[in-house]
Amino acid sequence: MDWHAALGFGAGAVQFASAIPYIRDILWGTTRPNIVSYALWVTLGLIEIFAQYSAGASWSIIIPIVLTFNMSIVLVLGCFGYGYKKYSFIDGVCLLTAAAALLVWYETGNPTLALITTMVASICASLPTAVKTYKEPYSEDLPAWVMNMISATMAAASSTLWNIPNLIFPVYAFIEAAIISSLMVFGRLKKPRKTA
Repeated sequence: MDWHAALGFGAGAVQFASAIPYIRDILWGTTRPNIVSYALWVTLGLIEIFAQYSAGASWSIIIPIVLTFNMSIVLVLGCFGYGYKKYSFIDGVCLLTAAAALLVWYETGNPTLALITTMVASICASLPTAVKTYKEPYSEDLPAWVMNMISATMAAASSTLWNIPNLIFPVYAFIEAAIISSLMVFGRLKKPRKTA
């Protein structure tokens, strides 16, 4: 196995492991995922996987596969009473942008354009979680998001094809995880958790 493959599988392993503390905290009631964000992320993850595969995937495709699997588990838990439900105008924009990504891909046959449109939709899908994290910095799991940053870095480095289809998702995933992690850290510094 070459080092690209090793990094790709390593990224997948770290990504998979990041769900463990997150799911544990969901079940304990200390983390409340935004159901809207996760539903959109699962949808967008599926588009990302198929578009990247269609464009010619490298080892970096492992991270969207594992991440979409993890998000599906979180979405199911969220739908069974563990989630944070808040629907807004931005959620409708996300759905329309995801639909636009599929339409762009269908009409042009260009998976790279679909990937770019999907990333725009994913940014929109992240906004409800970012806002929730800013308001409630203890409602997300910091180790899980830090592990997402590590996994995204490994995934980007694992790619044997340095092009938009293979790098757009890991780069985006790193930036997203860094922003959410920063919101948690700064929010917790401003509002220390009260102890009994």
